[in-house]
Amino acid sequence: MTQCSTCSNTIGLQSSLVLTNSNAHSHSKNAGAKISRLEAELTRVENLIVQLSQQRSRLKKEINALSLTAQLPTEILLEIFRAVTHPTSINDIHQLGLCGVSPLLLGKVCSAWRDVAWTAPLLWADIYIYLSRDRYTVQTQLLGEWLDRADNLPLNIRLSVKAEDELDWVSDPPREVMSQLATYSATWRSVDLFLPGSCYQHIEAIKDDLPLLASLSLHTLVSSSGKRLGMFYSAPRLRSVSLAGYFLSDIHLPWAQFAHLHAETFFLDECIEALRRAPDLVRCQFRSIISGFSCSRFQFPTEPIVLDNLINFQLFSSESTSIHDLLESVTLTSLLQLELDISYGQLFSSDEHVFELFLLRSSPPLQRLSIAGSPILENALLRCLHAIPSLEELQLTAPCDNPVFGLSNTFISALEINQSSGEFLDIVPKLQSFTYEGPASFHASLLLDMLEKRCLKGTEGLYHDTKLTKVSIQTGSHIDGLLKVPVRLMRLKAEGVRLSFATGGVVWC
Repeated sequence: MTQCSTCSNTIGLQSSLVLTNSNAHSHSKNAGAKISRLEAELTRVENLIVQLSQQRSRLKKEINALSLTAQLPTEILLEIFRAVTHPTSINDIHQLGLCGVSPLLLGKVCSAWRDVAWTAPLLWADIYIYLSRDRYTVQTQLLGEWLDRADNLPLNIRLSVKAEDELDWVSDPPREVMSQLATYSATWRSVDLFLPGSCYQHIEAIKDDLPLLASLSLHTLVSSSGKRLGMFYSAPRLRSVSLAGYFLSDIHLPWAQFAHLHAETFFLDECIEALRRAPDLVRCQFRSIISGFSCSRFQFPTEPIVLDNLINFQLFSSESTSIHDLLESVTLTSLLQLELDISYGQLFSSDEHVFELFLLRSSPPLQRLSIAGSPILENALLRCLHAIPSLEELQLTAPCDNPVFGLSNTFISALEINQSSGEFLDIVPKLQSFTYEGPASFHASLLLDMLEKRCLKGTEGLYHDTKLTKVSIQTGSHIDGLLKVPVRLMRLKAEGVRLSFATGGVVWC
């Protein structure tokens, strides 16, 4: 039994288990001293860790300084940074949100790279923002820092949203982002915006402040018909424009100074009106042409519109009538490349000669012709080819649902060389490349005879200045006379002809 030293009560504990006041004081004093020693040791170890970490960083810097990359002049390193920070595809932009490889990422590699990246405005002159609701606050903050680092260099801007999210941005536009960009409008050089039409009210202030703007792209799935976009009209250097989803009457632009035009989902009358407004076009592409008239009902010209500078013309339409109407409405005297793509209908007709008349009227020095989607009426096609002796490249893609309209012996024979004179017939004497995909009924030996004469110089071939150097024929049809095809094809390939030939599911070369 043990008596408590404080209250004198007796308790049932062994005396060895009870601390007296003196013992407790002694134990507390010893524990405190030990804790102090341990804390001092912990502080010493932590300081040692800091010193070792600093030493490790110093050693790594010395090692990095000996690398080949570190020996590169700053100018070369900057060019490498410039190459990797520029997005290579729209997928890069979608995945990364701001740009291909962000300069921010380069700055995380090492302090030397960070010093270069942070002080190089050129790396920050390309701004690619793929707007995200989840990251919008961060994107807004980063944009401000990005613009500051660009240091008033000419800016290339691409701002886009997901197509499925576009309606969400209609009700709640990216005001902060648009306002920040508008502040720097005097430095805009290239602008690509995929946004609802309602967003543009937040950049009205850019009007009359676009001295450097040279390229403009406006795409939307949700247009605001009746809301005229006039803020891009005063842009003295604007030469290239791409439009999709907008009505022509809703966009006020300096059409007379344009050299390049790309337009999607324009009505037929809008296409023709755009050509009338832009007489100095050099390249023009209309995709997804809508037949008929828009609400504005622009009048068709009474005489063909003459565009003497247009060298590249591309038309993509679901109906052949739209392409016919466009070809009837223009005269293109300098045309070098023409691409026609039709989903339904036909470009060639036995009783209508719209395409042929267009070629005869324009007399263009056409070098490349591509026709896709239209059934082949050989006689009509040959008449058209006769009108363009300058042609060097011909691409034909015919629908496979009607085997009657394809290439036959008639077309192959027309490409023959006159045996007696050793000269070409009047059909495409300068042809260097021929590509065909569609139904066919020609004889293989006739095709190979023509190819050998057009492609070879020697006994079988005839001497001439222009050779056919590239041929690709893909057809699901059965072709007669294929027995000796492999040997003759291999000879052509051995002579340097780039040859691809497949019939009825069999690839011959």
